[in-house]
Amino acid sequence: MGSAARVAAAAGTLAVFGFGYNVGHTGGQPVYRDGAASAYAPASSRVVDTP
Repeated sequence: MGSAARVAAAAGTLAVFGFGYNVGHTGGQPVYRDGAASAYAPASSRVVDTP
């Protein structure tokens, strides 16, 4: 039973890590790609995206 519990705990850890990575990636896209955080920055400190 101890061996099965360790395998299940390792699988659960990897699953939680995967879900957490996906949430972080999805939540970071609007901030870094679309500049969502600039809504809270003063107008004088906004950076213009250059191609």
